[in-house]
Amino acid sequence: MNTIKYIAIGIGTFLGGKYLLSLNRARHKILTIVTAKKDKINAQGISVLLSYNIKNPTSANVKMRAPLVKLLFNGKLLASSTMQVVEIPQSVKDAEGRIVIKAFKETGQISTKIQIPWLSVLSISPHLLTRLQNQDSSEKIKLEIETISQIYTLAGDYPIEEKTTIEL
Repeated sequence: MNTIKYIAIGIGTFLGGKYLLSLNRARHKILTIVTAKKDKINAQGISVLLSYNIKNPTSANVKMRAPLVKLLFNGKLLASSTMQVVEIPQSVKDAEGRIVIKAFKETGQISTKIQIPWLSVLSISPHLLTRLQNQDSSEKIKLEIETISQIYTLAGDYPIEEKTTIEL
């Protein structure tokens, strides 16, 4: 009977350690792929449509809060997203509104719109405005996208932050 108890404790410790290791890997390996395109230009400013796909290449199931996305140009903040306009597919959304990322899966396209006010565009660079209005596809604007979120697991919550450079 004593031997069975020690075997059970050993198996439990092994499985618990394996789970914690996979969570640690997930924290460092979850990848957010962001794409963006100019949506429309209106009186308030320039609307940018951001789509992101979250990939989990690990064996841990995790949940993630909808990310806060910041648009930067040359290190200066142009605009940031709001959590209310994030469109999460129902297949990856739980009852609390979090994104469920299953092991070895990806979420599919999650989208949000960010409105860049004219004042931000004009104060950063007058050339940025002319390049955004230009329909020539060879002239691209490099924007930095900073994604900030929180990962929820059974072993605790972890912040996740990524920076990506995209061209519009």
